[in-house]
Amino acid sequence: MINNRVPTFTGEGPTANVAPRKSLLDGRREGWAVQLRDLQRMRLQAEELAAEDKTRLEAATQRVQAAALELAAAQAEKDLVAGMASSSGALLATIDKRIEQRRSGNGTTQAADRVAAREAGNEGEAGTRVTVADAIRALLRAQGEATTKEITKHIRRVRPDVNVKNTNPELTRLVKRGDLVRPCAGVYRLSTRTSDIPGSR
Repeated sequence: MINNRVPTFTGEGPTANVAPRKSLLDGRREGWAVQLRDLQRMRLQAEELAAEDKTRLEAATQRVQAAALELAAAQAEKDLVAGMASSSGALLATIDKRIEQRRSGNGTTQAADRVAAREAGNEGEAGTRVTVADAIRALLRAQGEATTKEITKHIRRVRPDVNVKNTNPELTRLVKRGDLVRPCAGVYRLSTRTSDIPGSR
């Protein structure tokens, strides 16, 4: 006897789970797509933040470089001004020293003039009776030592009638006589023998 019934599927065979699996896979794919979009959005924000930070870093670096250049320029100006201040201070000190030397030298020269006048027997004025040799000895006795220029200036003051060109020959003669000594070139002082002569001080 032939069975004419058509078999019916109850859903319990191999194809029964196809639809649920497809739905699950589609859900996962949609989740991955959402995550990818989120990650791309986060990357875009991070990229913008990195670009902004890079710009700020470049600006800060430029400010540091400008500050370094300004500091170097200020230091150079400070060194220059310090050198100028040192030079001007030294110049001022030199001028003050020269002024003091002129003041003391003026008093010494006046004392030498009085000594020369007394030795010449003309204490009232340093007149023409003062010899060149006496004037030289009087100057050296008053200030210890003198240069050729100082001696010539002194002779011109106490003996304006004498040719100062004769000062050097007179100095040479006094050195040869032993009245004067030359501690160095162009500088003269009384010899010990001349200083020890009674009445020479």
